[in-house]
Amino acid sequence: MTSLESLREATVAYSQRMGIEEMFRDFKKGGYNLESTGLEAERLLALVLLITFAYTVGVAARRVATLNNNTI
Repeated sequence: MTSLESLREATVAYSQRMGIEEMFRDFKKGGYNLESTGLEAERLLALVLLITFAYTVGVAARRVATLNNNTI
């Protein structure tokens, strides 16, 4: 059930949500293992920013490779 007007809108919204869910999973328990760092306050924020940057670069590289019909 959705409040979106078309199947296309609902599919795009769901796809974006799943991407966000996967990102949070990666941050918490995936390769980044953020929960086990034991960091607090400013150091935790700095690490989150660094991970966010690295994750964004990885996603962008994958999209470029997909557009160029290459694989990473």
